[in-house]
Amino acid sequence: MSTWGWIAKNVLMAIAMWFTAIVLISFVVFATPGNPLEIMITQLVSQGYPYFEALTIVRSYFGVDIEQPIHVKVANYLMNLIKGDLGKSISYGVSVSALIANTLPWSVFFVSYALLITMAIGITLGLILAYYRGRAVISKLMTFILSILNAVPNWVMGVILFVYIGYMWKLLPYMGPYDAAHVKPGPSIEFIASVLYYYLLPVIALVLTSLPRWAWSVSSIAIMTLKDDYITYAKARGLTTRRILFNYVARNSLLPTYATISVTFAQLLIGTVWLENLYSKPGIGTLLSVAIGNRDYPVILGVYATFVGILVLANLLTDMTYGFIDPRARIRTD
Repeated sequence: MSTWGWIAKNVLMAIAMWFTAIVLISFVVFATPGNPLEIMITQLVSQGYPYFEALTIVRSYFGVDIEQPIHVKVANYLMNLIKGDLGKSISYGVSVSALIANTLPWSVFFVSYALLITMAIGITLGLILAYYRGRAVISKLMTFILSILNAVPNWVMGVILFVYIGYMWKLLPYMGPYDAAHVKPGPSIEFIASVLYYYLLPVIALVLTSLPRWAWSVSSIAIMTLKDDYITYAKARGLTTRRILFNYVARNSLLPTYATISVTFAQLLIGTVWLENLYSKPGIGTLLSVAIGNRDYPVILGVYATFVGILVLANLLTDMTYGFIDPRARIRTD
């Protein structure tokens, strides 16, 4: 298969997966009882509006006919989605696209902040674990600590840090995206520093719970690399441990972990829903939490469509770029 054919096949598969996921999610959301539009129509009727007039008011404002069958609602939603129209929020009264555009950058910043720290620490720990495997107390201690962290969900870690580090001991700020009392939002060093500082606590929660997977992934690959002859030769030449780890082992161990970066980013983005809401951060996770509480299904569908789109896009970019980096990946898919 040619390169362009390989790219076209992967793009079409990604679009098909995204579309299928949206169809399934739409059916579930539209079938959920407690539609707020029905409540709104009931309120209009109680205010003296005839039923059909109340139905027309809601339909003209939100563009949704609640009396349509579910499959028709799903088909209409998909048609609008293809045209780039995610609908209007029932709670906020503005377009869902505008809400997502305002909140998504905060979540992308949050996840990028956590992912960069996780990668730096996780890769270093993985190399150390591989080099000192079974030979040092510190290696066994690190494995024990990572096993405990791996068993803790990020939302549980978020609550622990929120209560003890933030609320009780006041060691780090735990509410809000920045120091609104002393810093004005804008492209200034003070504002950026304040945002980095105020996001530190939820970032630590994400880093601690994501660290074990990165450390063990790098460690397993590095252990195989350490068995190669050129590593034995490097040790025989008397090179320092630091030089062997970072100049020889790290270079050959990081390529397989590249495939997990974009997928991890998408998974962390989905996992921020609880943390953003807990720490009062203005991200897409908070938007989804509020929308679920208000049963604002246009926002719920829009956020889910965004999450699924990012996850599918991350997988697609990984497949396409990894294939260019390592041609063996393309050969295996042929």
